Amino acid sequence: MSADTWETYRCPQFFPREIAPRSAFRHRLFGPFVLVVDLDEDGTMSVTNDADRVVAFCLRNYGKERILYRDSMQQWDELAHDGTKFVGFRALPRCFKIDREAGV
Repeated sequence: MSADTWETYRCPQFFPREIAPRSAFRHRLFGPFVLVVDLDEDGTMSVTNDADRVVAFCLRNYGKERILYRDSMQQWDELAHDGTKFVGFRALPRCFKIDREAGV
């Protein structure tokens, strides 16, 4: 994956549903983080509700970097993982803003 541009992921209609994310999001590497932005599209799950699959996708494509995501309410949080799977959500300070620097 490119480190300096956003990529868009949309849930494929014909793909093994048990491993493919069912959400729609943009993603990129930004410094030591993978950034994920929920596109909040009709007919797809939110990144929050699809966290297991989104983390698996990021681990396959970016390695074990920390994953920060912006939800449909425009709040940034972390999708925590142990290097192999999603383990929970980690709140970021509400003053955390990265949108302008990351080109969101």
